[in-house]
Amino acid sequence: MQSPAAAPVHRAVATPDDSAVVKQIEKTHYPNGEEIDALSILNIAKGILDDCKSTPPTKTSEEGEGDSATLTPELQFEVYRLSVQLSYRSLEAREDVQEKTVTLFNMLSSYSWDVKVALILAAYVSSYGEYWLIAQTYRDKDQVAMGMVALLQMSDLLIDDNKKLETLFQPLHKLVKPILDLCYCIVEVKKFFLSVFASSDTRGGFPGLRATVIICSYWIIRSAVICTSYMHSLIVKDPRTTSMDGELDSLARKIQPLRNRLTDQLFKCYKTLDVIDKIEVVGRTLRTNDIDNMKVLKLLVGARDDKQTSVFDLSSEKQVSLETLKNKTVLLLISSTDDILLEKELPFLQEWYAKCDEVQRRQHAIILFPITRGQAKKWTDQSSMISKMFRVPNFYMVDDPRSIDPTVIRVLKEKFLINFQEGPPIVVAVGPSGRVVHPNALPMIWTWGSKAFPLTSQNEESLRNSETSKKVELLIKDLDDKLLEMVKEGQKSICLFGGDNKEWILRFASEAKEVANSLRVTLEMFFLGKSTDSVPKMEMIAPFLYSNKLVSESPKLSGAKMLSFWENLQRMLLSRAQYLSKKNTSVDDDEVLQGLGKLVDKSGREGWAMFIKGNHIALIGDEDVSMKTLSDFTKWKGNLERMGFEGALKDHLERVEGSPSDRPCCHLHFQHELSDEMVENIKCPECHRRLGKSTAFLCHNLMSEIA
Repeated sequence: MQSPAAAPVHRAVATPDDSAVVKQIEKTHYPNGEEIDALSILNIAKGILDDCKSTPPTKTSEEGEGDSATLTPELQFEVYRLSVQLSYRSLEAREDVQEKTVTLFNMLSSYSWDVKVALILAAYVSSYGEYWLIAQTYRDKDQVAMGMVALLQMSDLLIDDNKKLETLFQPLHKLVKPILDLCYCIVEVKKFFLSVFASSDTRGGFPGLRATVIICSYWIIRSAVICTSYMHSLIVKDPRTTSMDGELDSLARKIQPLRNRLTDQLFKCYKTLDVIDKIEVVGRTLRTNDIDNMKVLKLLVGARDDKQTSVFDLSSEKQVSLETLKNKTVLLLISSTDDILLEKELPFLQEWYAKCDEVQRRQHAIILFPITRGQAKKWTDQSSMISKMFRVPNFYMVDDPRSIDPTVIRVLKEKFLINFQEGPPIVVAVGPSGRVVHPNALPMIWTWGSKAFPLTSQNEESLRNSETSKKVELLIKDLDDKLLEMVKEGQKSICLFGGDNKEWILRFASEAKEVANSLRVTLEMFFLGKSTDSVPKMEMIAPFLYSNKLVSESPKLSGAKMLSFWENLQRMLLSRAQYLSKKNTSVDDDEVLQGLGKLVDKSGREGWAMFIKGNHIALIGDEDVSMKTLSDFTKWKGNLERMGFEGALKDHLERVEGSPSDRPCCHLHFQHELSDEMVENIKCPECHRRLGKSTAFLCHNLMSEIA
């Protein structure tokens, strides 16, 4: 082996990137699970470094952190062994610094990351402290120290009151402090992981944090090798020592950003752990019955004391205490701040609430719970409009959305709800005891209106079981009471039809009347326009039909009623799809869903027709199929006595349409943006294949301009 004076400090090598470091160093890590107090080791090292000031102190320092700490004999031996290896490796000529660093990691393989860096720093400091101890006792003319100085060729370093020693050791002083800080950060990470493991609700790990710890450990041990090389070469007067000053500065610039990176990640992880704890608290509160609902309502709206427990009452336009809602079923209307909320959903809910009886209104309250997503100013403008438009008793709103804890939003989204930032709003029903009785009662309200009470998951199950037998009643419930009575009686044949092709509409209505009269069938016909039509467009076509007595005048449907029919149809379709998805039920053969889907598809065509009797839908066809079925009535009228009017129509229509594989597939148009979950559970009513989601742009003024 070459003599130390002639040995190179180390051979330079290209620094590997972070991912390569993690992969290589992880292969050396085989911890045995032994718990060692890394903090005590670091405190001893820090005490030594604190006493090694820029110049050796003239007297013994006061008792430091490391004075009362002791290491076990096993750890003392390990520090000594590592110190010898570190000195030896730092002067070894045959290996580059990368290989030396990996060798030390192999020696430390059985320890956790915090103990690895604590031991290597202690090993470095033991050599570092030896030189300072010799320098300090040399000043006192200690004979042993003077002999050591002579052997180690240190006399030139200790002249001029150690000024030369201070200057030469200055690059080390600049580097060791950030290395020590980084070691303490790694110890803090260990504490964090212990707290994570102690949390029963924690899911997954923190791989980004662990990778950063590995990288930081690598640079600490690599720096220890280089610092030891620099320190020993000062003593043996290696002429190349001055060329290392720049490398030590470079290491110092490397270590500080690593420390910042680790502390930033650790801070974010602590916030994550705090959120996990908060989530558990919020989730447990929502699942637990209590004396009343005050505890959960205060938690949800962000109230922390009596001064903040208030909501804005829309009927009185005043702030009122949450105590007003005590022991009521509270409906949280959760919505993003979009125009659909203001234009459609709030008017719908106001109308629905007005139809509820007095007892139901007295037992329930609605709180508008906005999710602003950084749109606080937009919400301020909207809330002002809402407070002027909606003067409904027991209708409230959170005045300042910023008071809502983000953790609450996360719990509502992840534990109970669909993605409410896409598609329509949701209504979370919180019972009088403070427990969530329905995670989203809005589909119930859409489908059954005031008959949806009580708004609980159990009641929805019961109502859904009857949905198949009453699907037509549910579809037209808001159109007209007389029409609804016709359906309930089930005595008359009814044709609902529409479109925007005026010529086809007049021809179809005339043909249907003639066929019904010739077959002596009582047929009530109602024009409902097209799902994408505006109210003025629908109301422009309807008078021609009434003047020619082609549609029933009792009831006479307004354009607003027609529009509400199409909105109700889409709501029912989405409601049914959501229900089936939560039940893990196949949507392919669901009669209600397929019927609603077909109607949504046909309603976007130039013409469409649906024949019903009672709650039975006989057929749904587009302009071509519907017209051809009527034109061919001479071919199927022979089946009238055996099948009835609707049955004969349906039988012939299916022959005209052919098998499902021969029919064109459906295009379903929705006014709301659909989440991926909704798209997943709505399939083509014809072929049952999964639908793709596309975007269309439609001018709201287009239909009125055409009219």
